[in-house]
Parts: sequence; C-alpha cells; structure tokens
Amino acid sequence: MKLEHIVADVLVHGLHTALMAKQFKISHRRVQQVMQYTCKNGCVPTLQKGGRHPYAQYPK
Repeated sequence: MKLEHIVADVLVHGLHTALMAKQFKISHRRVQQVMQYTCKNGCVPTLQKGGRHPYAQYPK
C-alpha cells in the first residue's frame, strides 16, 4: 500500500514530506497528517475503501 511506502521513505530514509506528496500525487498536508498519526500511534493508519455511497433504497 502507498502509506507504508510514504512512512518508510520519510522516517527511514529522511526524505521530505513535500517530495513524497509530489511523488504520490497527494497533498503535502495529507502526508503530514499520515506522519503525525504514525508517530503518535506507532502504526500506519488504515484507510476506508474509497468511492461514493450507494443510492438510498426507497420503498415502492
């Protein structure tokens, strides 16, 4: 998964979060949030499955 690569590159290799944001095409702030969560909790955050919610089921 991408998050493990981002965390490893920043923590182990000492790369900048701005560089990781550009490489993975996400915002700089999002990379900072992932790193903050990882340092605080000691694990990589699990993300929900992306996509929109299904339409509501209306009774007939």
